[in-house]
Amino acid sequence: MKSKINPSDTISLYVHWPYCIKKCPYCDFNSHILTSLNNDEWKYAFLEDLKYESRKNPSAKLKSIFFGGGTPSTMDANITESIIKMAKSIWFYDEKLEISLEANPTTVETDKFLAFRDAGVNRISIGIQSLNDDLLKFLGRNHSSIESKRAAKIASKIFDNISFDLIYALPDQDSKSWIKDLKKTTDLLQEVGGRHISCYQLTIEDKTKFKILYEMGHFKLPNEDESASLFDITQNILDSINLPSYEISNHATKEDQCIHNVHIWNGGLYAGIGP
Repeated sequence: MKSKINPSDTISLYVHWPYCIKKCPYCDFNSHILTSLNNDEWKYAFLEDLKYESRKNPSAKLKSIFFGGGTPSTMDANITESIIKMAKSIWFYDEKLEISLEANPTTVETDKFLAFRDAGVNRISIGIQSLNDDLLKFLGRNHSSIESKRAAKIASKIFDNISFDLIYALPDQDSKSWIKDLKKTTDLLQEVGGRHISCYQLTIEDKTKFKILYEMGHFKLPNEDESASLFDITQNILDSINLPSYEISNHATKEDQCIHNVHIWNGGLYAGIGP
């Protein structure tokens, strides 16, 4: 039986899924190429981890659940559903509990959107990264701009809360090309009723393929002044369409800010499960 809740004791749950179809050359997260796995073993491990975390804060109120990775859209929806059900059985929670899942716009993953919604996910964050196919190829992405558009339109029929991720400040990307890509993406976001966008400047991280290529001189990035200019352009364009920044890379109106992100950035209590 749940104990009495402490009103100030709210908690967010982060679920880390470490698998991707392909490892992006800029990524230094704990992520690995998906070959084969035992879904039953993974589900058991996640639920045991969740039980352990719940014993630390048994009287908390669950504020949000965020499935990150890796690429959580490669997860079996049955695992997703089991985690959500157990989290709800352990902690108090609001009926408006935000449950986010990061997804790539490949056809295989997009076709699972309905299953994730039925599992309890109510917010989808799509890793579009760019609508320029040449830049997607440079970034090592496994999807095309056409697949991104398809994924966004399918998501709009399934989820009420949609977010896009973009990466910019890429090699040879000047203000003109970035404005074009950003506007195409925000047009798509508005078309499908999305209300949140995250724009990240590319950084070169240690122990990544890009680190090796960058140090070998295979490509150059915009310098500090050019990157700052691209950042200012981003703020101005997104402000003009009522998507102001609420964190350095994230944009939404007050009512559409990601509850999970805001809670974590404000130093809120959280539990993390997975590797």
